[in-house]
Amino acid sequence: MRDDDGKLRPSWRELFGQLGADGLARLNEKSSFLARQIRDNGITYNVYADENGPARPWSLDLMPLLIDDADRNTIRAGVAQRASCLNAAMADAYGEQRALREGLLPPALLQGHPDFLQPMAGYRPPGDIWLHMIAFDLARSPDGRWWIVSQRTQAPSGAGYVLENRITISRTLADPFRNMNVRRLADFYSQLLDTLHQVAPGSGSGAGAWRSAYIALLTPGPYNETYFEHAYLARYLGISLVQGSDLVVRDCKLYIKTLDGLEPVDVLFRRLDDVWCDPLELRPDSTLSIPGLIEAVRAGNVTLANALDSGWLESPGLMGFLPGLSKALTGSELLLHSLPSWWCGERGALEQILPRLDQTVIKRTYSAAGFKAVISAALDDEAREHWAAQIRKDPSAYTVQEYLPLSQMPVWNGSFLASRAVMLRVFAVADGRGGYRVLLGGLGRIARDDQNIVAMQRGGSNVDAWVLAPEPQHSLKLSEMMHAQEARDIRNARRTVSSRAAENLFWLGRNTERSLNSVQTARVLISRLSSDNRAFSAPLIRVLTKLADYQGLLPAGAAAKIRSAADMEQALLRGLLPRQVGAESEAPNRAAEGGEHAPARSVDLGSVIGRNLSQLVGSAGQIRDRLSPDHWRLITSVYAKWQTAFLALSAAPDSPEAQDHLDRVRWELAAIAGAQMDQMTRDTGWRVMSAGRKIERLATVSQSLRIFFAEPEALDEMGMELLIALADSLIIYRATYQRRMEVMPVVDLLVLPPDNPRSIHGILGGLMHDLSHLPPTGGDEANGLACLPPCSNPAGLSLKALAACEPEGGYAVLLAQLEAWHHAALACSDAVGLRYFSHAGVDYRMAL
Repeated sequence: MRDDDGKLRPSWRELFGQLGADGLARLNEKSSFLARQIRDNGITYNVYADENGPARPWSLDLMPLLIDDADRNTIRAGVAQRASCLNAAMADAYGEQRALREGLLPPALLQGHPDFLQPMAGYRPPGDIWLHMIAFDLARSPDGRWWIVSQRTQAPSGAGYVLENRITISRTLADPFRNMNVRRLADFYSQLLDTLHQVAPGSGSGAGAWRSAYIALLTPGPYNETYFEHAYLARYLGISLVQGSDLVVRDCKLYIKTLDGLEPVDVLFRRLDDVWCDPLELRPDSTLSIPGLIEAVRAGNVTLANALDSGWLESPGLMGFLPGLSKALTGSELLLHSLPSWWCGERGALEQILPRLDQTVIKRTYSAAGFKAVISAALDDEAREHWAAQIRKDPSAYTVQEYLPLSQMPVWNGSFLASRAVMLRVFAVADGRGGYRVLLGGLGRIARDDQNIVAMQRGGSNVDAWVLAPEPQHSLKLSEMMHAQEARDIRNARRTVSSRAAENLFWLGRNTERSLNSVQTARVLISRLSSDNRAFSAPLIRVLTKLADYQGLLPAGAAAKIRSAADMEQALLRGLLPRQVGAESEAPNRAAEGGEHAPARSVDLGSVIGRNLSQLVGSAGQIRDRLSPDHWRLITSVYAKWQTAFLALSAAPDSPEAQDHLDRVRWELAAIAGAQMDQMTRDTGWRVMSAGRKIERLATVSQSLRIFFAEPEALDEMGMELLIALADSLIIYRATYQRRMEVMPVVDLLVLPPDNPRSIHGILGGLMHDLSHLPPTGGDEANGLACLPPCSNPAGLSLKALAACEPEGGYAVLLAQLEAWHHAALACSDAVGLRYFSHAGVDYRMAL
């Protein structure tokens, strides 16, 4: 921020001028606005991929990292040249291996590297582009020079966060961003998308030829540290987000499993490290991979971006050999240098560096999970000697780099501007013409407190990097940079729904409905039982016991011991607590210590409501890229509210406050259901989710009616009112029939009307409508209606035949129909899974 004389540099002087005279006084207000945007947009970073922990909110500081045009030119030229050098090194490693023959590179750093993959020997990617996107970590030394500290070539992360940082900070510091000529980012991502299309097998060179390529972004899944950016980047680029389980190799071709069957994939933009990609030829224990992927790549039927086997380029041991490689392979001297590095596998380097460990940083030569760089310069003599001994034991396993005190930038800590160490991650993308385009900005990464190591896992943060131009910049959007499409192409464009996404959408719908049913049953029964136990007859107690037991609301074995309404109430309240937890349990205390944001799995919410909500969160977490931020917040919020309700029920199960908490959980679930209706595009994925909700509702309503009508003596005034209340239809009943509770109106309301979304007829009609919109699969001419087994249509049934007989007759016709509808719901669920999720028994006719 300051020059050698302690004066503000011009760019920082302009920034503070743009903030105004009271700018610093308003920074807390802007910081709050920034935090609110991060929360509302659901930006997360999962530290160490802890699947048992909550997603950590993305850490973004308010102040931008300012880079003037002179530094920008230095970085752009040096990074582009370095990227071309690395791409040439990849081509040489799998081609002539000139670097090995001429002694430019020790064999141990290539052939001895565990990430050098022999299965890729002899392979050449389309356009000779091995590295489609590369990331470089840069640091600035006290003399103002930029140095490359490391490079990421397998699956470089951060490009999605760069976009989100820019959008968030440009809204928070709107006036400075608009007035300081900050260079835009959109053309970089346009180039990335163009490059991915250009390298598709058989893409051709004619105008518009690239549009037919199917591109997917491969993610390890929602528990990966940077899953948010995978989803964000896929959404921004307009490509499919897939996991390994979405893909299958048939006849050396890669396909994605979709609701329409198998569709060929041309380009896989991967965010998965090399060794996890194919269990047949790489790590056999990988559950994230696609069996046969390497075979499909070697056959030239799919392009990986980046190409496999680029992990060896990330070794710090390579840094000291890159100047010679660049001159030999590209004919040019490196413009931007790496930090001085010594690979200890060379005797001369080892002897030279051991006496100088007090000025260095020790790193692993080969990738090793969990190893952190050791700042030897900060160690005492004893610790330094320990590391010297470790290096002498296995010299080739270690690389030593010169210690560089990182340059500092200002961050706002809530009271004043503090100083933090900063590094810059810059991205380069192949331009398809033998060169690389560099992102005009990047990801500014800052260390925590007074540390000199920048890492998110160590509590670091991020800043937006502003490259300042001398002239005003036009506001560019990705849509303006992309190739023009004809109107028919835009109209015909649709979003592919993978089978995995469809299955999670299906269970999102079912778990939403199931959670609503269980909460509604619990709150209605607790409310009625606690208000007047004397109103319940013995037959009604038996029916309610069967109903609660069917929905899993009672503890195991409790149903057989219930004899009275008081027994029923106590059993129901015990059923809402964890199965193994008694009054003296510490589980509620553990939940309280976790607080509102305690992870879902950290507390054993063993009741059926807790399990249903946990499954709801799990299904939604797998398809976050398809949910709006508001929808996702509602889903995580309802679990937090259930934890609060759980604690209240544990403390005083029959208190009005506990019942109020149940009401709040139900309201949240109703809001989730509303978001599913109003905030999601009604594509085939939405149809699957909607069908899941209706299947669950059909099973629950038909079974509830069966339980009641199987014991006619329970259908007294109280029993029928409870039945209608459980179906959440009391207001409809009173507005429609305006009379006391009677059997025929109850049947008429809950079975026959097609316009009641909670009647059997209404549910079946909606289900058939959703299934009719599902596509045929694998050449089958039948759509999703084939999943619904034959069952009588309620429109053809007589109210008199269903309910007019005497109770002694046992309502045989109605019970038979209810049993048929219940079995139809279960059979339809199985058929949808076999037909659209597992594709079992389908004879695929795959277009070549």
